[in-house]
Amino acid sequence: MAARFFNDFNKMKGKKTYIEIKGQHSSFWHIPYPELLNTYEWDKRRTEILKRDKNLCKICNRKADEKMSPSDKHYYRKPNEEELKEFREPLVIKGEDGDSDLIIKRAIPVGILIENPIILHVHHEIYFWDSLPWEYYDNELVSVCAECHSDIHEKQVIPVYNNRLERKIVYNRPCERCNGIGYLQQYTHYHKGVCFTCNGLRFKELYNRKSKLNPDGLQC
Repeated sequence: MAARFFNDFNKMKGKKTYIEIKGQHSSFWHIPYPELLNTYEWDKRRTEILKRDKNLCKICNRKADEKMSPSDKHYYRKPNEEELKEFREPLVIKGEDGDSDLIIKRAIPVGILIENPIILHVHHEIYFWDSLPWEYYDNELVSVCAECHSDIHEKQVIPVYNNRLERKIVYNRPCERCNGIGYLQQYTHYHKGVCFTCNGLRFKELYNRKSKLNPDGLQC
């Protein structure tokens, strides 16, 4: 039991539970989508789908780059043999006017910074208003890289249905800036990349005050 608790604690480190963020908003449909994607529940579900897809983008088939440590802010890779050989050779600075050469022994890096890492997202192929991000079936979720994910939302409009049974379209006008994703990948360093046009709400019907809708598609 103690081992299980410790394992869960490590998984939750840096992540909030849905219950924790739910109390900070008047209603769950006003919670910015990036906040839902930063929960422990979604992190667990996302990991399951990435593992199923073998950490590959199902569109371009590229493999995700992995962090050497979960606490790293950047992505690093292990140096290859050629790079290690280069670092093992001392750096020699030729002396001038009879001075001796300066020989510097270089430190061997543990990791090499990846300038443009391949980061995988888990894409929802359909949205249901009454379902939280982690409450979808396996066949409704797919691993895609950040570039392919952005391309999907630029070329496709993924409507939001009220529920699985009725499948009545509630929202189908995605934010023009984030294309309905709710965040901007290039600004993840600032406010976790929450789209500053829709504030993470993703759809015009939600962030346009003149046409706020409830889950039944009615004015509220």
